[in-house]
Amino acid sequence: MCSSDLQPEPPDFHWRLLRYFCWTRAAVALLLLGYAWLPLERAAGGVAVADLAANARTAAAIPVVVPYLCIALVTLLGTIWRRHFHVRVRVQVIVDLALLAAIYMVLGRSGNHGEGLAMIFLLPALEAGALTSLMFALLTAAVSAMLVMTNPFVQTLLVRQADANLLGSGLFGLVFMIAALLMYMLANRQIAQEQLALAREQELRMQQLVNRLMVNDMQDGVMLVRAHGAVVAANPAAYVLLGVQPHERVKQGQVRA
Repeated sequence: MCSSDLQPEPPDFHWRLLRYFCWTRAAVALLLLGYAWLPLERAAGGVAVADLAANARTAAAIPVVVPYLCIALVTLLGTIWRRHFHVRVRVQVIVDLALLAAIYMVLGRSGNHGEGLAMIFLLPALEAGALTSLMFALLTAAVSAMLVMTNPFVQTLLVRQADANLLGSGLFGLVFMIAALLMYMLANRQIAQEQLALAREQELRMQQLVNRLMVNDMQDGVMLVRAHGAVVAANPAAYVLLGVQPHERVKQGQVRA
């Protein structure tokens, strides 16, 4: 049995975050589909011959983007069922890394995607930081950084000269690590606050129960009366002192002080 199955189910705060990340995944998939589909529209409208090869390489990402969009929609629908949270999140992060890496490699060959496309790896880093353990979050950020830095690093080794994108890729990797760490800290802080509020609520209920039992056992009559004279609560001794009959006690709101 996986250790993730042994972990307790998370609070509602984590389920809400998971739903938000699923919506974000679907939005990213739609943007990538539009980015890969745009060269086909340009080719249909007529473009320069020199751009046809680059447009074809960009459009080649569609066979990878479409499955990613389908998976994004399935995970979004899957938020209806609250089961196996920890396993589900880790599987989603791994699938994100695999498919986004394929999309990034295909679009990278077109040579016109720009460094901004590396920001797509921010999604799995943020999701892992907010919904998983610190170790898994840092591992996800490290894998994202390596995927972004692979191509500039290989080009540096082949050409034996520092690639122009190597520094930018390294900065992206640093951003992934910081984002995962910050999301982990913020999510755990929110969970701690919710647990503290829940503990205080339980203590208050316990104190109210103790007070109610103590008042009911008192021989002195105790009543809680509103300003207009309606009785909010009273112990049995107060009913006896006022001469209220048992069948009339259900109408204590009509008793006047």
